Amino acid sequence: MAKRKVAFVCVANSARSQMAEALAKKVAKELGLEVEVFSAGSRPAPAVHPLAIRVMKEVGVDLSGQRPKHLRKLPFSELDLVVVLCREEDCPFLPHSRVLRWDLPDPAGVKGTVEERLEAFRKVRDLLEEKIRNLFEELRG
Repeated sequence: MAKRKVAFVCVANSARSQMAEALAKKVAKELGLEVEVFSAGSRPAPAVHPLAIRVMKEVGVDLSGQRPKHLRKLPFSELDLVVVLCREEDCPFLPHSRVLRWDLPDPAGVKGTVEERLEAFRKVRDLLEEKIRNLFEELRG
């Protein structure tokens, strides 16, 4: 399989798309796929959400060095696939030929106790890993 380029996007690039980027790199490595992975947002937050960093650390992935990036930073002309992760927010419009929409809830918007909020981040993390694994299995053929 030729090297693919995949981008995960949402609004803030602070939780879902950051987790997706890191998980996609992990899954690609596990499956022996050559995939270059990006993430970005239409209105990037100042930093990666601390609960995203925490729940990713639980699965052995360090997001602490990551920073939110704007969509303008994506190499759109080189991308094979763009995955939009927004559900309830004003998702970015992307002029790309191959776009998947996964419509995941934003865990950063969940209110409640720290444990309830962590659980929301874990659910999204686990769903992302499952969807990414399925997508990459398809790409592998």
